[in-house]
Amino acid sequence: MYKLIALFLALLCTSAQPKDLFPEAELVEFTSISSTLDRASIVGRKPDMRQALFGYFFKSELDHRAATVVYVHSSSGLYRRLLSQWVEPLTKNGYNVFLIDSFSPRTIGTTTADQTQLFDYTMVIDTFRALSVISQRADVDPKRIAVMGGSKGGIVAYQTAYKEYRDAAQIGPLAYKLHIPLYPTCNWNDWTNNYTDGKISALLGGADDFTPASLCIEHFKRMASAGASVTWTVYEGFHHGFDNGQNTRFIPNAATSRNCGVYVDLKDLRVKRRIDNSVINDAGAHYSKCNERGAHTGGSPEQAQRAVADVLKILKESL
Repeated sequence: MYKLIALFLALLCTSAQPKDLFPEAELVEFTSISSTLDRASIVGRKPDMRQALFGYFFKSELDHRAATVVYVHSSSGLYRRLLSQWVEPLTKNGYNVFLIDSFSPRTIGTTTADQTQLFDYTMVIDTFRALSVISQRADVDPKRIAVMGGSKGGIVAYQTAYKEYRDAAQIGPLAYKLHIPLYPTCNWNDWTNNYTDGKISALLGGADDFTPASLCIEHFKRMASAGASVTWTVYEGFHHGFDNGQNTRFIPNAATSRNCGVYVDLKDLRVKRRIDNSVINDAGAHYSKCNERGAHTGGSPEQAQRAVADVLKILKESL
């Protein structure tokens, strides 16, 4: 009897997640896929949407049907500093902002040291599901919705242009009009030649040793050759996380696959080497060998201001 009570209390504690990080925002709830699903259970399938998620909706300071930016958090999850970092500059310039929380409902704090806790493709489905919900709001212009994110959120920001994941999310023909990846992961990502019509405008750090810009440029060039609408800007001397306004620091336990040199082909779901497209049969073993620790992150207030200015410019020109 006591064991059953203890089990019930444990389940209660792990399922009840805080939803008050941003009390000034409107809480919007939606559903997505379980984090236990692999790509084979998602691509070409119709996975169940039973995972309860939520996000924080901030209305534009201009009172009308506004363009909206869906923000996808990094491996650090959501944090209060995002208010001054992105929410306030965007809402003051006439944009709604929706912050997705993919971590808290799944009892995850951070994935900085262990990226396998939640894979990026799961967050891609989360982000499509969020699009479906907010596009129905009266204060949102459904034809002017952008997705933006940094690092782990950055890979989500460009892979939400992949039709395979849009189809798996079961949201019909909806798509993001604009994708803004900031210092995204491009060192172990997915490949497809099936894209939505959304424009991708990436901002990269030339000194990024966490998710190197050179790997993203290589990937984006390949995407462009396959028909994607993609451009990028490289900030020379900028490190990973250049938009956070914090001094650059070294994170010794940060997990980075910068030297893994692979991609996942969504056509056959095989892990392949970039150098020759050969198949890697044991992806786990390959990752354990090529995964490294240690990378720099952060920048300066001036670097953050430049990133904000450039994002606002991209939004004005493209939404």
